[in-house]
Amino acid sequence: WANRKHKIPNTSSTVFNIGSVTKQFTAAAILKLAEQNKLSTSDKINKFFAQVPEDKEDITIHQLLTHTSGVSPRTGGFRYHEASKEQFLKEFFEADLLTRPGVTHRYANANYILLTAIIELVSNQDYTTFLSENFWEPLGMNHTGYKSISFSSEQVAHGYYFNYSDAIWKDWGITQEHLPANDKHWYSIGKGDIYSTVNDLYKWHLALKTNTVLSAISRELFETPFAAENEEETSHYGYGWAIYRSKRGSKIVTHNGSNGYYFSNFIRFVEEDVVVI
Repeated sequence: WANRKHKIPNTSSTVFNIGSVTKQFTAAAILKLAEQNKLSTSDKINKFFAQVPEDKEDITIHQLLTHTSGVSPRTGGFRYHEASKEQFLKEFFEADLLTRPGVTHRYANANYILLTAIIELVSNQDYTTFLSENFWEPLGMNHTGYKSISFSSEQVAHGYYFNYSDAIWKDWGITQEHLPANDKHWYSIGKGDIYSTVNDLYKWHLALKTNTVLSAISRELFETPFAAENEEETSHYGYGWAIYRSKRGSKIVTHNGSNGYYFSNFIRFVEEDVVVI
C-alpha cells in the first residue's frame, strides 16, 4: 500500500521521497550551468564565497561532486531540523576537514548542500525553480519536486516504521509534513528529499540517454568514474552517480537513497539499454 489506512495501492505513478537519488539532479544542475558558461567544475569555492577559510580555499566544484573535498559526513545537522543557508555555510566553513581536498573519496551530504548554494548563487534562482525550468517541466515530469506539491496528497506514498516498544507499524506521514515550512531547509536541500515517481524517473533516464536536457559531453562527465569508493577500486563515484561493472563487464550507473522511511534505487545498465527503478 502507498497508504495503508485508505487502502491506496502503490503504482508506477505513486510519489516517493527518492532520498539521495536527488544528488544526480543537483549534479545535472551544475553541468547545465557549466554548459551556460556560468561556472566550471574546476572552479574553487572561494570564487563564490568570501568567507572560505584557508584550509578549504582549494576545494573545487569537482571535489564536491565526487565527495573528495575532505569534509566530514557529520557536517550539518538532522535533515528535518531548521537551518538557514547562512547557518549551514557557517558550519561548513568552520568544520574541520578529515583529509586534504582531493585526497580521498568520503561520502558526505554537506558537499551537495554546498553545491545547491552555488547553484542558487550562480543562477540567481532558487534550487527548485532552476531544476523545474531546465529539467522537470520540459520533460513533463509533473510529479517531481522538492517541497510543495500541486496535486492530491493521496498520490504520495506514506512512510512507515516499526515501533519496537509497541510492536506495531506506525504511519510517519509524508515528507512535506516534516520539512521546515519556511526556507530554513538547509540540512535537507540538494542532497536528498526530492520526490518523484517511477514514471518520471523513466522520463529522466530516456532524456539522459538521448542527450535531451544535457549535452553528450555533459553526460559523459556525469557518468565518468572519477573517484574510487573502496580500496579495491571495484566501484567509483561520478557526478551524483556510483559507477561499476557488472559480472558481464558492462557499465552500471546507479544511485540509491533513503531517509529511513522511504527507499529508492535507480540502476542504469547503460550499455545494455536496461534500467531498473
